[in-house]
Amino acid sequence: KMTSLVSALLSVTRAEQGLSRFTLEEANLSELVEGVCDKFRTSKNIELIADIDNNIAINLNNTLITQLVENLLSNADKYGRENGIINVKLYSEKDKTVLSVRDNGIGISEEDLPKIWNRFYRADASRSETEGFGLGLALVKKIAEIHSAECVAESEIDKFTEIKIIFKN
Repeated sequence: KMTSLVSALLSVTRAEQGLSRFTLEEANLSELVEGVCDKFRTSKNIELIADIDNNIAINLNNTLITQLVENLLSNADKYGRENGIINVKLYSEKDKTVLSVRDNGIGISEEDLPKIWNRFYRADASRSETEGFGLGLALVKKIAEIHSAECVAESEIDKFTEIKIIFKN
């Protein structure tokens, strides 16, 4: 557990050091997201449905975006329902590319929603038996910032949580 915590803290710290540490190169985001989804295994017999538009290329850091997608999937699994669903969508619109990960799990209260991006923040621990340090979404936000992307979260208690990462084209 301690090794996991130290590793997560190092990842957040490195991300906070900013863009100068990371090289962004044009790459196929569609293939990267599809690859992460293909390798992902849930702990609760959750079905992962991926709806990924082909050949979406953006400037990205492969390692960081892989970690971002893995963190989003891990959270969706952690807080999802047994035999539930995780929907992953990747699509482009006029001036943006949107990556969406949505689960049908326990949800996040309206008052907790703005706090989920903070380090070590975990919404009401009594609602979940899951383990974690509250660093996953803080890291997602930092990685998004390095890519000049915006993070948006929507949720409803006992219905769903959806996290969108919006990249500017």
